[in-house]
Amino acid sequence: MKIVKLLLATCFALCCTLPLTAQKAIQDPSTGLYGATDKKGKTIVPCIFTNVQVVDHNIVVDSCGLYGVFNNKGQQVIPCMYQKLERLGSNWKAQKDFQYGIISRLGLPVVPFEYTNIDKLGSRYIVWKNDKVSLLTLSGGKVLECFYDEIKLSSPNYIVRLNSKYGLLSVAGEWILPPIYDNFNSVSGLNYGNPKLSPTIPE
Repeated sequence: MKIVKLLLATCFALCCTLPLTAQKAIQDPSTGLYGATDKKGKTIVPCIFTNVQVVDHNIVVDSCGLYGVFNNKGQQVIPCMYQKLERLGSNWKAQKDFQYGIISRLGLPVVPFEYTNIDKLGSRYIVWKNDKVSLLTLSGGKVLECFYDEIKLSSPNYIVRLNSKYGLLSVAGEWILPPIYDNFNSVSGLNYGNPKLSPTIPE
């Protein structure tokens, strides 16, 4: 009996110390529409949306095919105006008019909507436009791009293909090895971890 009481007391203590669950999607059975509750079960997003998904304490809502975001307090921080929304680091990858850009967690523009796709490779954003790919550099609010035929991660650097030749870029986007090599393996074998190195280029 003492053992049972001890087990019950232990379970109660654990339940009291476990954190409450975060936001949760809910559905109104009378309408079939979705909303969300906070960690205490209080409704913070009304059940007026086609779908709702909780992503990293953010509530992504689908309003007839257009997506927006509520924060964990139930405040809408990104309006329902994007065809797609996907978490990308601390920002959001968004699609508008069938072009991709990046917006901040508050919906502010970070990268303009002019790319066919955006992704993260290693520590850098990469973008596609007209069948070309570029490492993206954000400098002083400006987007700097230099397009290549292909980019592969060779941590911490990047192997690029340009006009059928391969070279090696540092994480800062500077050439370590210029694009003069005929195949991928030649550059991969010369991958330098220090972007400041200036190795001798073999004949």
